[in-house]
Amino acid sequence: DQLNTAIAIFDSGRKLRFFNQAFQKLWELDIGFLESAPEHALVLDRLRSDEADEICCTRQALAKFEVDRTEAAKKTVWFHGGCHSWYLDSRGVPASWPWAYSRFVKEMEAPRWEDMECVSHAS
Repeated sequence: DQLNTAIAIFDSGRKLRFFNQAFQKLWELDIGFLESAPEHALVLDRLRSDEADEICCTRQALAKFEVDRTEAAKKTVWFHGGCHSWYLDSRGVPASWPWAYSRFVKEMEAPRWEDMECVSHAS
């Protein structure tokens, strides 16, 4: 529990199997609740009940993803092929997932909580 990065690990049944102190402190969740191995949806409900309207990726995570995605997209046939299509941005970079489907599946297995933040739209 020396790590400052918030970590939560859910199993294939979507039950919380591990969390660290940074995760508990970041979201101000009750230790007893976390130790009860709640389902993923229940954790999200608990986070939303704290007046957060949504959980979204941080600006830093989105910026890093876009840099990585752009660099990978520049290696595709659509970038080098002289394609003139609606899915190319103003730089000629395809606005699509440039990696293999297997990477998408792996990326979607579990959220990276350290890349997430709660957002409230309350005025």
